[in-house]
Amino acid sequence: MFRSIGRIVGRHPVLVILTWVGIVIGVAVVAGAVAGKGSSTSQQQTDFLPAKYGSVQAAKLSAKYFPQPSGAQATLVLVRSDHRKLSDGDMSQAATLVDQLNQRTHLAKYDGIEPTSLVRAPDRTAAIATAQFTDTSGQADVMKSMKSLRADTKDVFGHSGLTAEYTGEVAQVADAGATQALIVFGTVLAIFILLLILFRSIVVAVGAVALMFIVGQVVNMLLAIAAHIWHFKIDETTESILPIVLFGVGTDYVVFFMFRYREQLRRGEDHRTAIASAIGRVGEAVSSSAFAVVVSFAALILSQLKSLRLLGPSLSLAVLVMLASSLTLIPAVLALTGKRLSRRASWHRPPRGRVAAGVSGFVTGRPTTALLISLAAFVGLGAVAFGMHADYRSPNPPSGTESGRAWADVRHAFPQGVLYPTRVFVHTADPSGLTAGELTDTAHRLGAVSGVASVAPATLNKAGDTAMYTVQLAEDPTSPAAVAVIRDGLEPLATDLSRGAQVVKVGGITQAQSDFEQALARDMRIIFPVAALMIGLILVLMLRALLAPALLMVSVALGFAATLGASVIAFQVIGGAPGLAGTLPMIVYLFVASIGTDYNILMVARVKEEAARDGSTMRGAVRVAMQTAGPSVAAAGVILAASFAVLMLSSYVSQIGFAVAAGVLISTFLSSWLYVPALATLLEQRIWWPSKAARPTAATLGGSLESEPDAA
Repeated sequence: MFRSIGRIVGRHPVLVILTWVGIVIGVAVVAGAVAGKGSSTSQQQTDFLPAKYGSVQAAKLSAKYFPQPSGAQATLVLVRSDHRKLSDGDMSQAATLVDQLNQRTHLAKYDGIEPTSLVRAPDRTAAIATAQFTDTSGQADVMKSMKSLRADTKDVFGHSGLTAEYTGEVAQVADAGATQALIVFGTVLAIFILLLILFRSIVVAVGAVALMFIVGQVVNMLLAIAAHIWHFKIDETTESILPIVLFGVGTDYVVFFMFRYREQLRRGEDHRTAIASAIGRVGEAVSSSAFAVVVSFAALILSQLKSLRLLGPSLSLAVLVMLASSLTLIPAVLALTGKRLSRRASWHRPPRGRVAAGVSGFVTGRPTTALLISLAAFVGLGAVAFGMHADYRSPNPPSGTESGRAWADVRHAFPQGVLYPTRVFVHTADPSGLTAGELTDTAHRLGAVSGVASVAPATLNKAGDTAMYTVQLAEDPTSPAAVAVIRDGLEPLATDLSRGAQVVKVGGITQAQSDFEQALARDMRIIFPVAALMIGLILVLMLRALLAPALLMVSVALGFAATLGASVIAFQVIGGAPGLAGTLPMIVYLFVASIGTDYNILMVARVKEEAARDGSTMRGAVRVAMQTAGPSVAAAGVILAASFAVLMLSSYVSQIGFAVAAGVLISTFLSSWLYVPALATLLEQRIWWPSKAARPTAATLGGSLESEPDAA
């Protein structure tokens, strides 16, 4: 199949390019028709939890019986410019200025600031007010309104002696957008530089980046269409990781193709024949590795968390589209425009490849030592992973942004229990409603729960059948201690009070965090083995063996543990963080399992190809595979690691960026360059058990490939 694809691309590149142009135009037309009608961004955990969890049920009771504006909000934070306490005169002036701001500012999807919402902190160092929008954050009109609102606010408060800045959901999404743009720019720049170093061609670097950008826009438009059809919300993790996967994985596949294309040129093939041969030879391995990534991410469909159920298909879609483009569009453009490039003497000259030659000589000469070195590194880092502490709190906005500065002022001035109150809802189906005695008794029982600091008098709805209690916890509402208060105190009490016609639900950020932890723990118990099983099946089908896939899956487990250990060292030991993000093990596992398998497949596939040649010994096959496929795997690993490392610019996903970058490097150099070739050398043909020794195939006939390293 891949040889046929190669022949079509090599002979009819214009037809292939026109097909892609038609696809891009068609998707763009449909995406333009639904633009702004389906997708939105959310930071609320309850937006991504299943309906069975208490925090979601409480949110539904709140929306039904105590309706509030449905749009997103931002928080206006006021402090004195001289950092003194706010006087009564300052508060009066602030209310007047807020009123002036409302009269001046008329923006799309913006509903103004209610002056009566202005609240001064107990220590008088800050005051806050709520800016209400009529649509969800992430919508283009809302983001434009937020930008204009900030400019108007600075004008109105400019000479008042008060500093006015915004934090909260809309403001944070707006600031995250600027950070995201910086991340994408940094990723593209890093990829461009690395491609320029690898191929010493501005044409290749610019062309590859431009084509991947176009393909990336196709993926984004497809997601926009899907968001319109299925009415889902996109979270920050998906928005941050998707461009990295698009460019990082796309670049990997381009690198694998280009390295094999140059190898075919060195064998004496002409330009278009080399393109067809490269697709035919590398297509199966790249496709198998891509499908290993796809099935790994697809396992997230089994998650209870809507955010992860969205992340999995989104990343799978990105990988599949990039795979298709790397085997068709990019080779077609190269076939049409790269004939002059193919004549460059440097692309025909056998490369030196001293590093690959040296490592291959060491691994094949001393395979036991190489294997022990890799295992020692895996186990050493993996042992540190046992010291990991999970932290489920949402990261604070970056300190260098307006929302970060304003949020720091709010946290300093207001008790966190006031900012994040727990809401307890009591609803009865009894026509007589809730009695005064029942309300008092419930308030008393809530206040008696260990860890509860105070309970405000109940707020009744108009019908008198639903009450809302505002409960302030004694602990930081986002801390593990506060979650324990919910699980050990308030949730059991709510269950006890829910009897007969009465239903009691606990809501708020602490309850949502507790539900999120439970959902994630369930997901990991299911998704980890399912992803491993699917990847193992891909390996069995591709390698037509059982022992080799089993050994590769061992390296996946070791790489996962080592990556977590490296993250613990970086953030808990060196960085002093209280723990790693609760979702990190899930994301690291999927990326390490898929990307690690990705590179292992390419290395093992080349070993098998070389071993199938007449007269090739396993030791010789490993040496040639390391010298030919090794440099492309190393280059791809460095590029993908650099792409993910750029995520460290964002406080929201910095841990993910570091962990995946570390995991990719561990998979590349410990697994693909040491563990896998050392095992292949030691086990020889037994590694293909229960199959017999590798036999020559159509892909391997036609003479031995060069043994020179395929390096830049």
